[in-house]
Amino acid sequence: MTSGATHRGALLRHPMWVVQFVLMRLHRLHPAQSIGGLLTRLAIAGLGAACTSSTAPPSGPTVAGTWHVTSAALSSGTLSPSTFDIVVTPVGHSYVASLPALTWSVGPLVFNTQAHIVPYVDTTLFVVEELPTSPTLPCEFVTIGGRKNASIDSLMSPTIEVFDSDTGAGSSCAPVALAFAVEKK
Repeated sequence: MTSGATHRGALLRHPMWVVQFVLMRLHRLHPAQSIGGLLTRLAIAGLGAACTSSTAPPSGPTVAGTWHVTSAALSSGTLSPSTFDIVVTPVGHSYVASLPALTWSVGPLVFNTQAHIVPYVDTTLFVVEELPTSPTLPCEFVTIGGRKNASIDSLMSPTIEVFDSDTGAGSSCAPVALAFAVEKK
């Protein structure tokens, strides 16, 4: 296989590179060369890009659904409500999370905006995070999550963590309140 074929194969997996490749070829095209051959290559590249960018939902068990959460007592303050649902909806290859406003009694502090799933390199983790409407500190959010089981219908070692501080040790956020929880579909 020539290096040109290798590069073209790699380009088909990256639509942005396909466009750059075609533009580069158009710039180098000699007037005596056939545009038909270039258009054929462009059509093949477009078909390859279209086939690699599917928006079909993932098959098998997913985090999508309604997660029922029950919090145990927090290590500091209380969380209200202590029982609530997180609704996770698939959108393309990602998910959208929604949950009710959660009030931590210390302050009090209300977490009621920008709910989202936290991406981790360790894909066995499932964590939803929610922020207050107007955060006043860099570490001001609540996380609800744990480790997914094989059927993704419950979480192992689920926790609820409240963060409400400037920063923790080493400039990273550390929870100020923690509770174990039950989280299942």
